Amino acid sequence: MVEAQTLVLIEQRNGYAKLAFVPRIKAMEKSRDQIRGALLLNTQTQQIEEIEINNTGKLSPAFSVTVDNYRLVQIPAGAG
Repeated sequence: MVEAQTLVLIEQRNGYAKLAFVPRIKAMEKSRDQIRGALLLNTQTQQIEEIEINNTGKLSPAFSVTVDNYRLVQIPAGAG
């Protein structure tokens, strides 16, 4: 889902780093240019505490299907 070579540091403070990335989701491969991801890394534990994927434009993942707003948030168990 997260391609390491696309990671870009956005912000770093208070023991956390926020990084942006281009997600790789097999079902949305044709819409890759319209989705972006971000993750929150605890720099002390080196654990990812949150991953978020949003669309930047309308998505059409299947014939005659249009998605205006897509958001996926994953918070690992025990985090937050």
